[in-house]
Amino acid sequence: MNMSIFGTFLMLGVLQGAIMGVVLLAKSKSKPALFYLALAIFALTATLLRLSLFESTLDRTGALFAVPLASDLLILPLFWCFTLRVINQEITLSRRGLPWFLPWFVFFSYSLVFYLLALFEPTLNAKNTLALDWEYQNIRQFEDYITGPFNTVLGSIIVWKLFSHIHLIKDWVPDHLNERLKIYQIFLLMASLALIAVFSQFLSLYFLERTNAAPINKTAQLFYVAMVYVVGFLGYQFTALPRFKLDSDVAQEVDAFTNEEKTSLKSLFERGAYLDPNLNLNTVSRTLGLSANKTSSLIKAISNKNFRAYVNEHRVNAVKDKLQDAENAHYSILSLALECGFKSEASFYRAFKELTGSSPSEFKKLHQTQKVSFESR
Repeated sequence: MNMSIFGTFLMLGVLQGAIMGVVLLAKSKSKPALFYLALAIFALTATLLRLSLFESTLDRTGALFAVPLASDLLILPLFWCFTLRVINQEITLSRRGLPWFLPWFVFFSYSLVFYLLALFEPTLNAKNTLALDWEYQNIRQFEDYITGPFNTVLGSIIVWKLFSHIHLIKDWVPDHLNERLKIYQIFLLMASLALIAVFSQFLSLYFLERTNAAPINKTAQLFYVAMVYVVGFLGYQFTALPRFKLDSDVAQEVDAFTNEEKTSLKSLFERGAYLDPNLNLNTVSRTLGLSANKTSSLIKAISNKNFRAYVNEHRVNAVKDKLQDAENAHYSILSLALECGFKSEASFYRAFKELTGSSPSEFKKLHQTQKVSFESR
């Protein structure tokens, strides 16, 4: 097989995609959303396989002449199902799932029937005659015309959905997960670039035939390979986000809640719930016996803060108390912060600065100065 360096690179992407798909499928028992991600990776891998083989001379032998090529139309519908699970929405065949799979089903069914018939044709000329009778080339070209716009539209919807979800939950997740959300946003920007590359490839194939479209095609294929590596890893990380439903406007009047609900929330934090570095809205909701959405509304109503800010306020106040206690003088500031529930130095310093207007060391120095001044009187 005479395969170019670029074709070899695509084959490496195929190998990586196959391994990653199997790993994600194995982990889907504990995280069901990964089932759809694994299938999407497999579909993406199938597309890479086709691209890598077409780089070789195999396409001239006729061996791949009748291979169903509709896997391109299957990738994003599976990613769509994964997205719905990540944002905690149900997948329904009638309203959410099935419509996006229809183009793939139609073209794949036609292609599969032709493939089975072509298997019994002994020569490439016979396959060509059969394709002419079935107008198979025209069908495949029509499929290509559909694939570019279809993937661009659905891909844009997926990116928009995930961006919207991140924006909605960013103030309601633990601090360390909020840091991770920034990485997800970078990934989504990369996905947007991939959509542009794929649509540019579609334009170059069918509307820029008189120009040198090879660089655009190569770029799009490189994005396919990159997506195998990036999507699998970050897609798995996406499932670490807490799954709760939040309305875009969670503010409610404090009078909308009972005294028992307000007292329970305050008591929970007075007992030190914020000391848990992994505390999230779902944990608080289950403890209070409320829905996540109602809990977030309750926090907003009594404090005018979101969940993350409310938790960090308690943690910062606890650190301030410890810094003012002479018994803690031999402890480092960071160790006190970790003891009070912060999970990283960066999140602690940022939260402390936002709430006090000074750094922890400045606060400690100021308190010590005030204490010496008071004792010298």
